Amino acid sequence: MAFRASDNELDLESVGELMENPMLTRLNSIKAKGRLSFVTPTENEADTQFLTFKHTTKAQERTRKRQQPIKLEPLPMLKAYQDHKKPEYIYEQNRYRLITSGVLKPPGSTEERSSTKSLVQFEREDSVKKKKQVKRSYLSDILPFLVNQTRSKPSHFSSPVQVTERLEEFRNEAKEVVRKACRVALRAAGFMPDDCAYEPIEVNSASSLLNYLTDKLKRTPSADVIQKWITEEKPEVTDKKGAPVLEKQEEDESLIPMFVTELILTVQSLLFEPPLEDFLDGISGAINHFRNTVLSVPNLVPDSYFDAFTSPYINNKLEEKTCGFGPSLSAVFDDDKNFHTIIFQIKETIQAAFESAQLYAATFEKFQIFFKENESLDLQALKLQEPDVKFFSEQLEKYHRQHKDAVALRRTRNVGLLLIDTKQLKEKLIPSPLRCLEVLNYMLPRLSKKKVDALVSEAQDAEYKLEFVPTTTIEYVNNLVFLDEIQERIESLEDEGNVVVQMYKLIEQYQVPTPPEDFAVFVTMKPSIVAVRNAIDKSVGDRETSVKQFCLHLGRDLEDLSNEVNEIKLLAQDPQILDINADQDKVHVMLNDLQSVLDDLQKRAFQYKSYQKNFKVEVSKFEALEEVSAELKLKQLLWDSLSEWDQLQQEWLKCFVFQLPVIINLRNPTLKPRHWAAIEQTVDATLVDLDIPLTLEKLSELHVFDFGREIQDISGQASGEAALETVLKKVNLKNVYSEDQGM
Repeated sequence: MAFRASDNELDLESVGELMENPMLTRLNSIKAKGRLSFVTPTENEADTQFLTFKHTTKAQERTRKRQQPIKLEPLPMLKAYQDHKKPEYIYEQNRYRLITSGVLKPPGSTEERSSTKSLVQFEREDSVKKKKQVKRSYLSDILPFLVNQTRSKPSHFSSPVQVTERLEEFRNEAKEVVRKACRVALRAAGFMPDDCAYEPIEVNSASSLLNYLTDKLKRTPSADVIQKWITEEKPEVTDKKGAPVLEKQEEDESLIPMFVTELILTVQSLLFEPPLEDFLDGISGAINHFRNTVLSVPNLVPDSYFDAFTSPYINNKLEEKTCGFGPSLSAVFDDDKNFHTIIFQIKETIQAAFESAQLYAATFEKFQIFFKENESLDLQALKLQEPDVKFFSEQLEKYHRQHKDAVALRRTRNVGLLLIDTKQLKEKLIPSPLRCLEVLNYMLPRLSKKKVDALVSEAQDAEYKLEFVPTTTIEYVNNLVFLDEIQERIESLEDEGNVVVQMYKLIEQYQVPTPPEDFAVFVTMKPSIVAVRNAIDKSVGDRETSVKQFCLHLGRDLEDLSNEVNEIKLLAQDPQILDINADQDKVHVMLNDLQSVLDDLQKRAFQYKSYQKNFKVEVSKFEALEEVSAELKLKQLLWDSLSEWDQLQQEWLKCFVFQLPVIINLRNPTLKPRHWAAIEQTVDATLVDLDIPLTLEKLSELHVFDFGREIQDISGQASGEAALETVLKKVNLKNVYSEDQGM
């Protein structure tokens, strides 16, 4: 909105009132143009409105005649107050305090320059400096508010209230400036205030925010650097009080990230909390707070404070207000393309920051993978297994490496605009390999103890057997056989002992909790195996002597066996065995007893032969035993055959009794061809064949006897028909005889 003065230009520098406020110095710069204007960046020149007085009243003429250009000087106290409020004065005072405290060194050139700066220079730069001071003051409130907007809930905001208060102060000060300007301008021509002075505050604030975010984003490390972070992780150093000490690199960073986001680990993926969407919503909310805060300041035009200028009394008559209610700041915001571009760029900056964050999150893929694998393990089922030492070595190394890598993760990472916090990720990730290690620490000592106990027990038993002095044939056999077996077993026994040694090395290497008594038993394992090796060497040296003693004892056993064979042979000659009239049951019992004893003798003979073959000595022959066995088998076969014949006869008799009715029915002489056809249809087979005679064997093969009831019915029907025919024949003969007698 523009303002036009009358043809008689007003010399603003001659008005003392304008010297009281630096905001009006801008009027001097546009004096030569013949008009006063303040136009917003989005306002078109065609939309400008002018407030002019077409008629000069007598009151105006009298007023102008009385007005004389008087040079007014501010009061000394007021001037001192204004000087103390200037940014240069405040800056010098702060610098003086720092120099006094020894923080800064006092350069002479600076003091000279500050002492020679004149009051005129202060006044000339006063408007620009004050404008920057307002911006800095405004941004000092807005930027913390924006940070809180993304980290806290809106209900916790305090900065917008402060900003509103500062804007209210600014508005009151603007009211005074505009009132004075209106008073002067109305005397010259006509003036209408432009309330769009607040719109640049919003735009500049958003622009400053964009510059601030962009500067932070420039601090983002390159992609190569981010990808190497995960391989350069070092565990955090902890001081005596337990608080983590940041690395020197983190302390030396010139800028602290503006926002914090948490990297969250799940079984399915990695994600950020708050995510990008929440940050964008927070930025939008912060900008809306900017706008609402600025829009909360009422326009100056409708303020009753300016009624003396917008609707004055002229000639005792209230003039109608023709300036309206002032511009719509909300419409200005909506039409300002530059403002919307800044907002879009702010959001793009946030998105770019999250792209770098996603690149850093991608370096955690290996952690997410092993976390998913660990969570999917059935640890209870694993406890029931007995894996080998290779499994323990690989898994212990794997889970300890996982735990070490998880602990070494930096809790925070600065990616420029964002500070990525991995506290919750570490708290969730570190227990994952520890749970697996807990199961392995449970399994390894128990499995190691089990193997140690088995090896020590076997070694002690082997040593006892090798040192045992045999006294019988079977003891010599067992001793010599075990000697051969243990010579083959000792190699694998030593290998198993080496496996157990490797297990206990893993226990020591990874500090697996193990009872002290288990270590005590483990210490005795190797000496026990060495003792077995020594006993084997001694027994091998004495083997020939043991074989001779075995042969001596075996000869005695063979003589006893021969005597027992002779006794069986005599018992097999019992006369009852060959007596046909003897009791079959009694003979069967006798033969079974003899056969049982003979079977035992044959087993013993077979064992003796196997011993002799195994120890490579002369193999004995048992001819007498073989003869007795053959004779006894023949006699047992004779009585078994007799019993089987009687049993077969009984079965045949039972079978014949069952088959005899069928045979009788088939032998019925009254059976006619039609009856045979019915029988063949019943049994589903051909029975009448002139070439092949009908035998019992054929009837059995054709299962004819299974149809006894049906064949009996057909045979009975044939007999009944035959009897009927006989009766009919007799009746016919009797009739013929009667006829013959009558003739």
